[in-house]
Amino acid sequence: MKCLPSVLPVLLAVPSLGFTDCQYFQQVPVPASDTQPPIVGTRMWVDGAESIRPGDSLTYSTTGDVVVAPFVFDSGGAWTLSLQHQVITIRCHNYDLDPEETQVTQIFLIDKFDQQLPGSPGQLRSNGIYNLSDITDLSSYADYCYSGFDLQSITYGWEVAGRDYKSNQASSAHAIIYTP
Repeated sequence: MKCLPSVLPVLLAVPSLGFTDCQYFQQVPVPASDTQPPIVGTRMWVDGAESIRPGDSLTYSTTGDVVVAPFVFDSGGAWTLSLQHQVITIRCHNYDLDPEETQVTQIFLIDKFDQQLPGSPGQLRSNGIYNLSDITDLSSYADYCYSGFDLQSITYGWEVAGRDYKSNQASSAHAIIYTP
């Protein structure tokens, strides 16, 4: 399932489009029937370490340095991929106030949607699609804390949804939590 270069600077230079030209994706014939949902997940680099997370996942970061590449994979052809419900949640707290106060700020990001051309049985289509997210440094959101408030955590959450050519669909939820 490896698709993207393992060098972070190269990743950041790749445009944010729907990609099907991965060395591990291949052209496959669209089947006449298919009842299995696609596999969806995220390939991610967190604090410089790479991992692939099919299905739901929760990951922790100590530096805030993250890159995520959601994907959909189906042996009969992946038709659509969406990166949706992206939200950054910044939690800050002021222990000096009486009573103490917590500040929660949420930033909602634009959904991304990618798809291949429609396909009929026997036509060749890629068995995978991937995309890159907009997030690269969670720690940069610490400035959203009000004066006198201490950063507690920054969470980047999202959902990946994919569909194959027979309208079978799957989705998974992911989150990365940065704590200073």
